[in-house]
Amino acid sequence: MEKNNKVMMFVIMGLLVLLMVILGGGFIYVANLLRNSADAADNGGGSRNVTASQMDPRDIYLFPLERAVATNLRKSADGISHLANVSFSVGIDNTQKESEETIALIQDKEPMVRDICLSTMRSMTYDELSREDGMDVLRYQVLNRLREDFQTNLIVSVSISDWYLEP
Repeated sequence: MEKNNKVMMFVIMGLLVLLMVILGGGFIYVANLLRNSADAADNGGGSRNVTASQMDPRDIYLFPLERAVATNLRKSADGISHLANVSFSVGIDNTQKESEETIALIQDKEPMVRDICLSTMRSMTYDELSREDGMDVLRYQVLNRLREDFQTNLIVSVSISDWYLEP
C-alpha cells in the first residue's frame, strides 16, 4: 500500500511539473506574439490595417485624382452597358515614417491608380453600383486593390466626391 502511495505521489508531481512547463511555454509564446505585433505597429504599419474611420481626419493626406474616371460598366441583366463617371481621392495615413514615400509614389503613379479605379468600375454592373451600398462596395474594392498593388496599408481610404450613373 505504501509503495502505491509513493508511485501516485511521483505521478502527481510529474503531472504538475508537466503542467507548469506547458503553461510557461504558452506564456512565453503569447508574450512574443504581443511584442511582435507592437513592433510591427511601431515600424510604419507593416501589419497594420487601419481605416480612415479609426483615424483623426487631420492625419489623412487626401490625394484627388486629376480627372474623374469615366467608363462603360459591365452589361447588366437588361443587356445594356451603362456609363459611370466617378471622381476619386486616395487617403494616406500621414503619421508614419513611410508616409511621404507613399504619398510621392501615389502621386507619381496616378495613371496606375486611375487604371485600378477603371478596371474595378468595369467589373461592376449598373445594378450593383445603383444599389444603396453600391458606392461603398466600389470604394472598398478600390481600396483593397490599391493596398494590394502598392503593397502598403498606409492607404486608409478611397473617397468618392462626385459620381454619375447613366441609367
